[in-house]
Amino acid sequence: MELNNNICKPTKHCKNNWKVRFKQWNTQTVILIPVAAAIVCYINSLEGDFLHDDIFAIKSNRDARGESSLSEVFYNDFWGKPMVDKTSHKSYRPITVLTFRWNYYLSGGHPYAFHVTNVLLHAMMTGLLVYTCMDVFLLHSRVCLMTGILFAVHPIHTEAVSGIVGRADVLAGIFFLISFNLYIKSLDVRWQKSSVLVPEVQSLTLLCLSLVCGGLAMLCKEQGITVLGLSALYDVLICSRPGLIRILKGRKLRDGVVSLTKRIGLLCLVGVGFLVFRVWIMNGQMPLFQHQDNPASFSPHFLTRCLTYSCLWMYNGLLLLFPSTLCYDWQVGSIPLVESIYDLRNLATISFCIIMASLMWHWWKSFDCQSTSDATLTSLLLLVLPFLPASNLLFRVGFVLAERVLYIPSTGYCILISQGIHYLLDRFPYRRIHIVSASTLVLLVLIGKTWNQNYTWISRESLFRSGVKTLPHNAKAHYNYANYLKDKGSMAAATDHYQVAVSLYPDNPSAHNNLGTLLSNKTQAEYHFREALILCEDHKGAHVNLGSLMFDRGEQEVGISLLQRALEIDPNYEEAFLALAGMMVETQDWDEADRLFQSALKNNHVSAQAYHNYGTFLHRRGEETQALEFYQRALDVDPGHIVSIIDSARCLKNQGRLVQAEHNLKQALKIKRDDATMDMLGVVYFEMGRSREAILLYEDVLKESPNNTNLLFHYSQVLAKNLEFRKSEVALQQAIRLSPNSIEILTQMSKILGQQARHKEALPYLDHAITVAQRTNDKQALMDLFLQHGDHNKDLQQYSAAVKSFNEALGLGGNTPNVHLNLGALNHIQGKYAEAKQHYLLVLSMDPNHTIARDNLLKLERVLSQENSKL
Repeated sequence: MELNNNICKPTKHCKNNWKVRFKQWNTQTVILIPVAAAIVCYINSLEGDFLHDDIFAIKSNRDARGESSLSEVFYNDFWGKPMVDKTSHKSYRPITVLTFRWNYYLSGGHPYAFHVTNVLLHAMMTGLLVYTCMDVFLLHSRVCLMTGILFAVHPIHTEAVSGIVGRADVLAGIFFLISFNLYIKSLDVRWQKSSVLVPEVQSLTLLCLSLVCGGLAMLCKEQGITVLGLSALYDVLICSRPGLIRILKGRKLRDGVVSLTKRIGLLCLVGVGFLVFRVWIMNGQMPLFQHQDNPASFSPHFLTRCLTYSCLWMYNGLLLLFPSTLCYDWQVGSIPLVESIYDLRNLATISFCIIMASLMWHWWKSFDCQSTSDATLTSLLLLVLPFLPASNLLFRVGFVLAERVLYIPSTGYCILISQGIHYLLDRFPYRRIHIVSASTLVLLVLIGKTWNQNYTWISRESLFRSGVKTLPHNAKAHYNYANYLKDKGSMAAATDHYQVAVSLYPDNPSAHNNLGTLLSNKTQAEYHFREALILCEDHKGAHVNLGSLMFDRGEQEVGISLLQRALEIDPNYEEAFLALAGMMVETQDWDEADRLFQSALKNNHVSAQAYHNYGTFLHRRGEETQALEFYQRALDVDPGHIVSIIDSARCLKNQGRLVQAEHNLKQALKIKRDDATMDMLGVVYFEMGRSREAILLYEDVLKESPNNTNLLFHYSQVLAKNLEFRKSEVALQQAIRLSPNSIEILTQMSKILGQQARHKEALPYLDHAITVAQRTNDKQALMDLFLQHGDHNKDLQQYSAAVKSFNEALGLGGNTPNVHLNLGALNHIQGKYAEAKQHYLLVLSMDPNHTIARDNLLKLERVLSQENSKL
């Protein structure tokens, strides 16, 4: 190949001209290609919502929402609980929380900005990795490029990048590499040219900055502290390798050893200091994990723990090598415990150990070589050290397997694979087309897998459905999917998945509790609530649900005590406050109910449900204006809180503000088409005088819900108002078939028949309604029914029956001018003048200006005077 003015001209004698062309690529190009790949590969994740842990770490976290002071961020855990709280998860990541806070401030809480930040941080991490490979590890440009692209597109990173809370791993990785780079830069650069046996520190500033960045990495996520171990081992085994070899061969070496010892001592001291700080900030408490979080760590058998842990390490290696099966949660049922040495999975574990041992042997064989670039050792250090905190070797972790924890270790894997491909290209140059083609094909497959996996992180439905599909024996996947279905309103499907979750893992108290909330059989529901409390005596949700069930069953004291216990467990538990307040409303302890609602709002002033429930409380007390104000506050917090939209429309309708009520109902229907909302809109149309629109609306919705009695009832009312009595009667007959004991529907039928002067047909419906009301002892309903019964009998000229009905109404508290007027007129007609006069006088005593009563009384007195004159 001829070189002329920096242009490569291949000759017929040069077979490896592609190598020369590759070497001419500048540093910027080698970095920018993987960075671009990282951005492009995750561009379809930007439309994702807040999912899974994002809800608790961001949406429900006052620290992330910017509602707490900055100082609180440094005293609370990743989820917003004080680190000293015994229920805290003990995950201390204030730097990550501050980035969430920044995103929330800029975007107003919209997830798009969070996802953009995650993708940009992943691109930054990719660029840093390539730079580190080139400038520190001194790897070939081809290896750096392949490492960067492989890291950028590897599907194992989807949880860390597409899942917003995965930012903790990405940020930790960035500070991890910055810290490592600064540490190496702080050393004398001559060691890279093998002119120095043991390098010395040339910049104390860079060394201190390295330690600071190591601390920041730990404050992003706990495993960031392992950068100190990487720096120490890389310093000893690679930077100071010539001097170490000289010492091992028995030769004396004094120059540089003191400096190396000081550096390693400083790293150890700082590492211990970081660990002491972590123990102090946790108040000396370890996180409290449950059996379902990490079953192997709870096994009483040492052999089971050893075999399962090693098997899990093998699974992590397989996920890096073959990322075909990916899931957001690998809890109970995903990977069964290895409880016997005869388990076939042990063969895979042994194979994995042999591979790792072979790699170590390969490095050891070349230990005494004077090479300062050892890709094998570098790969193993990056692969193993950052994974140690998740290995269960040092302490119990709260998961079986988590793809996100492989984000930093995958850097070592990517270097190892890229170095292997580089070796193959050098070893078999005549096969380079096949090797490059195969490598390209693998990368395309990985890109396709990552692109497709990003879609699973777009919504709750796609994420939880993928978990059930990928790991059908994972009880947690079924439980999470059931929670989604429950929130969506698919109660039957949710019940099925809760039952599957309970059958797969009967010891999950939350699955029992949530299943109980969906069961119509109260005995079965109570069983599951009590089972949840047996499994976890401090399960606050089960206390609330069991307490509510007992209260509804009439055991009010027991129910209230259970809810009070829930508040003892968690003094800020919103659901307990709201449920207990509801109980106080039922017992008409209005002051206590008001206090409890106020406490719920004080603890969480961005709770749409709390604002809504307080609004409902005020509405029940007749304070509709104030109720409307709190419904609006709920909508300010959550514009899509459909219950508040509907209830605010109900308030507006009651106040006669029908145009605003119509607007709110149409807004609710855009969110979710619901029969009850359509029904209320029809009523609003009716009250606005738009009967034809109301009729068309009811006819449209009844096509989909022909057996909805409320729709049929209101449809009949509109038709009757429009004088379409025949159609109104048909609708009511259908409603009566569906609800034969509805007093309201039976009464409406009698009214429609009365409007058509079909009083004789109307009476049987009223008789049935009276029977139902007597059975339920509803005195107000009975009084109204007897009044209507009297009116129908009066129109039929069945005066004795009419008098009997009005007397029944009078005995039920119907001591009104209208009742006495009717009784006076009926007695008057029947010639019972004394009784008639008595009733007329009672009317006038109640209303002295009652014209009809006065006129009737005058007529009666003339009749009496005529009779007296005849005598």
